[in-house]
Amino acid sequence: MSIISWNYWGLGNLSAVPALRDLVRTYHHDTVFLCETLVHSSRFVDIKNSLGFDFCFLVDCVGQGGGLVLLWTKPFDCNLINFSQNFINVSVHEASSPVWRLTGYYGYLERQRRRESWNLLRYLVADTSLPWCIFADFNDHPTWLLRGFRETIINCNLHDLPMEGHQYTWARRRGKHDFMEDKHVRGLATMNWIYIFPNFKLTNGILAKSDHSPILIYLNNALRKKTQKIQI
Repeated sequence: MSIISWNYWGLGNLSAVPALRDLVRTYHHDTVFLCETLVHSSRFVDIKNSLGFDFCFLVDCVGQGGGLVLLWTKPFDCNLINFSQNFINVSVHEASSPVWRLTGYYGYLERQRRRESWNLLRYLVADTSLPWCIFADFNDHPTWLLRGFRETIINCNLHDLPMEGHQYTWARRRGKHDFMEDKHVRGLATMNWIYIFPNFKLTNGILAKSDHSPILIYLNNALRKKTQKIQI
């Protein structure tokens, strides 16, 4: 099984769909989580079909912002646990592994609501004891916000999954003197999930035409010669 997580910023613009379709075809992923889709469910059926996925669950955007979607293909079975404007939470059933939990998460943009983001993560941790992997964009930048984020993942017994390749997933004004980049999106997991998928591979799928890079995870990477070293 393989998964893409991407802050897409505007799937409602149909001209943007070919870029996503090319990404899916290039990496042959079974599951895709998108945030900031800016699209309503009434417009998404045709998009899902054009991307070649069998199933999807979508959280509508509100006004001019937001929107989440999770897409997946057979034979994987994703059963909805719960959702909100900030996350989609599913249990994943496949023949080759125990049942586990997958969450796509997008934090509040407003800095004054960051504690709500962290508390929501704590709520999700208590929701089930299933092995858990979460793709999270907490929108945390200043040092004090990052400190709060780190304290939260420690309290939740989550581990920041190491990513191969370029470490930053967001960039602004490439080629300019005031160029900026940051690590917006992370893969996190509980140790019992890591025990199930010790050969996972997390990589950065850098795209030249987007400020946001998708992150890609392969759960059973046969080419790896050793398991990942996780910082406890």
